[in-house]
Amino acid sequence: HRTIAHVGGVGDFRKKDAYRYCCDKYDIKPVEYVYDLTKSVDETIQRGVDIAANKARHSALIGTDYGLSIMAQGMYQAGLSIPDELSIIAFASNRSPVQYFRPPLTSVLQDCESMSRYSMALMNNLLSSDSKDCQPESIVLQPEIILRNSVQTRGGEVGL
Repeated sequence: HRTIAHVGGVGDFRKKDAYRYCCDKYDIKPVEYVYDLTKSVDETIQRGVDIAANKARHSALIGTDYGLSIMAQGMYQAGLSIPDELSIIAFASNRSPVQYFRPPLTSVLQDCESMSRYSMALMNNLLSSDSKDCQPESIVLQPEIILRNSVQTRGGEVGL
């Protein structure tokens, strides 16, 4: 998997930065597709058609569950076979419907509920504190990878 593309919305700069960092680290040429849902859903579907038409096939495409759910329509319309021609991985929350896609999408599960609970507790502590000296805090929540049928492995097997 040396040709991994990223697809994201115009505001997905943190994911784009992480993608570019990993590409640089592993000497992979970045390939990015951008969509803008504020313009039109049809333009995002067209991005899926563009991806399907690209003959310099990527081995994998990574993006958000929401963007991929719309772009997949264009990919399917153009006859792209997932995962035979392209593996797809979605960044998703634990409430995302990616397992109901056809094929079900492999996902990097992000624990959004824990992130929200931690953020609200931190905000509550800051608001109730007498101290005006706020110190930055970091927390790392390990994502979980759930293999489903949208990824073809090196041995030709699909998902799990």
